[in-house]
Order: sequence, then C-alpha cells, then structure tokens
Amino acid sequence: MDTLLVTGALGTVGRWTVEALADEYELLAVDLHRPDESPYDRVEYVGADLTDRSAARELTTRVDPAAVIHLAAVPGHGLRPPTETFQTNVTSTYNVLTAAGEVGADVVWTSSEATYGVTADGDARPLDYLPIDEAHPQRAEETYGLSKIIGEVIAERIV
Repeated sequence: MDTLLVTGALGTVGRWTVEALADEYELLAVDLHRPDESPYDRVEYVGADLTDRSAARELTTRVDPAAVIHLAAVPGHGLRPPTETFQTNVTSTYNVLTAAGEVGADVVWTSSEATYGVTADGDARPLDYLPIDEAHPQRAEETYGLSKIIGEVIAERIV
C-alpha cells in the first residue's frame, strides 16, 4: 500500500485532502499538533514544526514511494504578524520541498491567487485578464502572497 505525506493535514484544504485520500492510501498526516486520535484507520497523525529542517527531512523518509502533498502554511494575510507569516511559509516550503527533492519524491503543492494581488479584503488590484494563466503578472499586495511567490521560485529551482 502506498503511503503519502500530507503536510498541513488539519487545515481546511488539508482536512479535505486527508478525507478524500484516507480510503485509498495510507497517510502520514502532519500539522503543528496532532489530534488525540485519528478518525481514519490508515492515517497516522504527527505533530511537527516544518520550519525545522530535520523534521521535514525525517518525515519525507517515512513515505514509500516518496510522495508529498505540501499544504502547510499560515493560510492567509492577517492571521499572524506579517513577518511570522513570511518566515513560516517560506521556511517550511523550502524545508519540505528540499527534503522531497533529496529523496526524489513526487510533490503536489498549493500556491495562491494572492500571488496575483487577489486579496480577501477586496483591496486588490484588478486582474489584467481572465482566466489567469502562468503569463499573468504576479503582484502580491501583502506578505502572504509574497511568501507564496517565493515558494513558487523554490519549487522551480528544486525541480
């Protein structure tokens, strides 16, 4: 049975991902804290701080074949101080994607519409065109969006 590593497993997208995959795969589900018990038979929850490089490296070696779904992040602007959002998102993404690259893992990772200047508070610049594609200019308006742009650069370099 294949085992997948899911980071940010207790976040909104992480919970949906775990639920969708729990019947088909064994999951190593990681978040800052782990629940007291798992509602799924084939899901092991682990508490880990992915801004710690050694934690990210250890976790990626526990899945076979090497496959990572990286969803861990401060999930938006204004939830934490800007510097904390930036440091957490950039460092955890760097650590997880680097560790995944070291073991040759396949990776699924999420970025954000905030990289294009779309913000939850509605003060974003208008988009140049729809639908957005890879050629659309990125112009993050806050640290969350900027952290996701840097995550995209990290992913591109690791590939």
